[in-house]
Amino acid sequence: MWNFMNDLTDRFHIFVSTSHHVSGIKSYDALIKKLKDDEHIPNPSDQILYLFSGGGAPGTSLLDGNGAERFSSIFLVDIWMGFGTKNPSPFMPNFYKHFVNTHANKTTYVFTMEPV
Repeated sequence: MWNFMNDLTDRFHIFVSTSHHVSGIKSYDALIKKLKDDEHIPNPSDQILYLFSGGGAPGTSLLDGNGAERFSSIFLVDIWMGFGTKNPSPFMPNFYKHFVNTHANKTTYVFTMEPV
């Protein structure tokens, strides 16, 4: 998935979690606090969120409530929207379907094909 971001690294500050086993909201809050404490990093004019396939669970805590207001654009990249063997609980698909319907003006779903 990192190849998706390569062309952006020279124009944007990109922050990536080392694992999908993180609290999205706690990670985001810690990052924003660090940026505000660092006088050499300017305040961002826009915040764009890319949630890749493993980011579905952390994204629910980050985007719940008024979370979408933090971001000018949100890209859901290969976020699993169904449930079954990959996701036996309907919570995450229901969350993202509701989220996308509520915030369609700033949300883009990106589906990538695996190489054959």
